[in-house]
Amino acid sequence: MVDLSSIANAIVRGKKEAARLVTQSLKEGITAERIISEAIEAGLEEVEEKYQRHEIYLPEVLLVKRAVEGCMAALGGRVTVELEESVKKHFDKLQGMCVTCRPIKLWNK
Repeated sequence: MVDLSSIANAIVRGKKEAARLVTQSLKEGITAERIISEAIEAGLEEVEEKYQRHEIYLPEVLLVKRAVEGCMAALGGRVTVELEESVKKHFDKLQGMCVTCRPIKLWNK
């Protein structure tokens, strides 16, 4: 069984394996809502904290972005507008912290 904290950790490290873990979690019956709130948002909150403490920098944030894009793609049509907006708020906050960041797009629509 996938531990949701392992998804959060993969996101913090910017690893593509986060999407595979999301897919596996869905197969195990974990809801998209739980995956977003307990894994994706938790990972993004840790990234925000690490960025503020200067423990990670823009290149790592871009890897995190890529990992989250993979997670959101794995969730597919299970993501409601409210859940999507919730994740987007974290990206907006990160983007505000990264003065040189270009707008971060979660996925292509």
